[in-house]
Amino acid sequence: MSKTCAYPTNTTTITRVKKFTHNIFWPIKDMRFPIPKKVFNSPVFYPVDKVSLQLMLMLEPMNEFGKIRVSVRLSPDFVPSNCTIHLKTALVDVFEELTQVRSFDLHPQLEWKEVAVLNQDDQEGILDEDTMTFHCEMTIHQTVHEVIINEYSKESIGGLTPPHQDYAGLSASLKTLYESGKFADLTLQAGDKMFKLHKAILSARAPKLFEILQDVSRGRRVFQQTGVVDEEPDVLNTLLMYVYCARVELVNMGDATKLYLAASKYELGLLKKKCLAYIKSNITF
Repeated sequence: MSKTCAYPTNTTTITRVKKFTHNIFWPIKDMRFPIPKKVFNSPVFYPVDKVSLQLMLMLEPMNEFGKIRVSVRLSPDFVPSNCTIHLKTALVDVFEELTQVRSFDLHPQLEWKEVAVLNQDDQEGILDEDTMTFHCEMTIHQTVHEVIINEYSKESIGGLTPPHQDYAGLSASLKTLYESGKFADLTLQAGDKMFKLHKAILSARAPKLFEILQDVSRGRRVFQQTGVVDEEPDVLNTLLMYVYCARVELVNMGDATKLYLAASKYELGLLKKKCLAYIKSNITF
């Protein structure tokens, strides 16, 4: 069951970088030399919670006896997007001459290192127990995003009150905008009278009326800045005044009936209800 809070919430996102160090020892068996160029994939391991990794080790024999080229990288299929990983690698338990390279660094982007793995007098080229042990020390920087949601209570919200919405002032401002025609970007004509209007208001408040200014031809919708309607100028003026400021004054049955028909035609549901209520309350037999 989800919990719904009636009070506003304050959400904060905190980004932290966690550092982990992880060591793996990976024995590669049956390593007989000379060997062809070969790629070895380590088992998948899990150094950090919800992070899985796999190593790719590449070996290639050199022309010089007893030397190979070695490279290691993380498998691209496993590298998580929120982690930065640094590798420090070494080959261990091979031969004594490898002592000086026990901690050499291998770049994750396939940069090779040359190492000696055989003694000159070891003509058979067999490792101790046919096993090469690969050591990798990983330093992992994991970026973690933590979202903290603080819910306000009735006590903590104190005297905070929602801002006052001056709808009456907004209605008056829109009425002034309509009557002045300032910043108008389209025109509707009814009879011999022209009405200067605003695309943003008409498209939002009376989309059916706005369609008159759109010509659909060859499957394309083209906007026109001038349109003609077959309403009486006074009826259209009252309808547009309602579209702008959501107010209407009905004074007689005749005008209310004409406005009702226009509101029905242009799908202005609330205006249609107001007209119908006026007609019902003033009808006489």
